[in-house]
This record gives sequence, C-alpha cells and structure tokens, in this order.
Amino acid sequence: YLWFRDKMSVKTFVRQRPQYNYFSFGKWSYTQMHAVLVNNDSGFDLDHWAFTGGSFCNREYGNTQCPTYKGRCKILVKPSVYPYPSFQLHGLVENLKAKDAIQVDTSEAHLKEWRAVLVWNQNPTIREATDFSVSSNDQVGIHKNLMIAHKLVNGKVVFHYDHDLQEWFRFVASGASAK
Repeated sequence: YLWFRDKMSVKTFVRQRPQYNYFSFGKWSYTQMHAVLVNNDSGFDLDHWAFTGGSFCNREYGNTQCPTYKGRCKILVKPSVYPYPSFQLHGLVENLKAKDAIQVDTSEAHLKEWRAVLVWNQNPTIREATDFSVSSNDQVGIHKNLMIAHKLVNGKVVFHYDHDLQEWFRFVASGASAK
C-alpha cells in the first residue's frame, strides 16, 4: 500500500509534481509476528498487523532516503514516458540523477509492506498498542533488517505501533477521497 502524509490519491500525488516522471519510494515493513486485537477491521484484514520498525534501508536503519535495492525501494514511472530509458523494480541510482526523477522522503510518502501476507503467522504475539523492542530478526521476521539495523545502546531495535494505520486503510477503502 502506498501511504501519503497528506490524504490524497496516487494520481493527485503525481499531478502535484508535474516536473517528475520517475518516483522512487522507500518503505516501512510491518511484522506479522506481533499483533493487536482489532474490533472493527477496515476491510483489508491488515489492521491488526500494526507494528513497524519504521523506514527501512540496508545502509542505515531509519534512513528516510533509501534508493535502489539497497534501500528496498520501489519505483513508479509515469505511463506517458514509458519505456523510461532504463529502470528496475528497485530503481537505479543513475536514474535519480536525472532532472525528472525524485527519491521521495519516507516521511512524505512510502510503501507499507507486509511480508508474505498470504502465509502470515497464525499465532502472533498479541500486544497492547504500544512500542516494544527486539534483539533478533527471529522475533519479527522482516528482511533480516536487524542484522544491519541501527540498534539502541542495549542492542535492541524498537518496533512502533502505527496509530494511524487503521485510519489510512479507511481512507483508502473510501476510494482515497479527501473530504
């Protein structure tokens, strides 16, 4: 799912940036090994998987600028310029040097990712809607990010409860129409 800081559709986001044809989005990965109880799901069946380590980048955990496969980003190219000279799913650094390309800061827009959604953990740890920390990738199962993550002094990484996730899903389910 593509998230925007301001409630808008993908079309609106792209139209507000007419100078760009190539967009590179970083991502937030969510764990499916920890969940919260949700009484009223938005319809995507993902509301209870609301714990994330935030922005993920192989070079620096928490970085908001994560280009190419090393940052696990994905790209969007305007259909009107396809085929773009060259691109890959995770993007190419040389493309980001072009005047019509942008690496979107993850605080402005990012992809929300749930690894292996169709085969999630059937027995997650049920938690309160508060942050928690882990010390090994086996505890969260997200792209082995704890092996490269910036860790706290105690050697752990904090996973945050995304308080805005359900509201975002409801917005998307409504057709992404801002009121």
